[in-house]
Amino acid sequence: MEQYVQVVFTVQFKESFELDSAFEIIAAILHEEEFESFEFLDDKLIGYIREWAWDKESIDLRLSSLPFAVSLDATPVVNQNWNTLWEQQIQPIEIGSEIYIYPSFASPKSSRPYKMVIDPKMAFGTGYHDTTRMVLETMEDMVFYDQSVLDFGSGTGILAVYARMRGACKVVGIDNDLIAVESARDVAKANHQEIELRYQENDRYQNDGIIYDCILANVNKNAIDQNIEALLKSLHPEHGNIILSGLLLADWAWVEQRMKTLGLKLVDKRDSSEWLALRWKV
Repeated sequence: MEQYVQVVFTVQFKESFELDSAFEIIAAILHEEEFESFEFLDDKLIGYIREWAWDKESIDLRLSSLPFAVSLDATPVVNQNWNTLWEQQIQPIEIGSEIYIYPSFASPKSSRPYKMVIDPKMAFGTGYHDTTRMVLETMEDMVFYDQSVLDFGSGTGILAVYARMRGACKVVGIDNDLIAVESARDVAKANHQEIELRYQENDRYQNDGIIYDCILANVNKNAIDQNIEALLKSLHPEHGNIILSGLLLADWAWVEQRMKTLGLKLVDKRDSSEWLALRWKV
């Protein structure tokens, strides 16, 4: 069996963060470090990563910028039944007023109009995290019929699937994680939606020449900072919308100034725990 490393994270607070929020922030950051699953316990976060991908120095560096101290304890473990672990963690949920998300091993017991089946497997973005949920809630208030949509950092593809269900005529999802791209293809197929999914080797957006009516970017501050100008060149100059998430409350002053400098107007601002979701319009 392939060997994994179990990493137990504990938090020592220096500021007024709630423990659950701190764990969500850590999990979101460490998704980019090849972690494949997390367990949230009362006072600790447990993550699982393949042995070949484990790099303590890299993890320590990523966590050193957080406004609270994080300690970790790593132990090799034998590969476990991940499907069983996911089934224990993932249950159907309702989002907004019309969205229902459920795993394939559960029956869809809801009258809501938009039911999405999703098995998270090893990709990020299931609707259970605050950032994904807030983006979906923001999208619920928008019109997508006959619109073109780019999902930058598509993860499992849940945002792209919802845009297509809402009538978007063209939806493109881009991610720099091959596992995420394959997972998104499975999610699109499971939900009978046609989405164009692309793998890119780095974090930089590569303009495809398409002008999009809406761009979704549920990534992180660094990815937004590096790509926002390139993304805006692909946004419709008269009526384009861009939704940004993966940002912390502490990032608000920075992102507000950056977007105003670029000439965009804020039309929707949401926050949950320590996270932000923002909709801007040209």
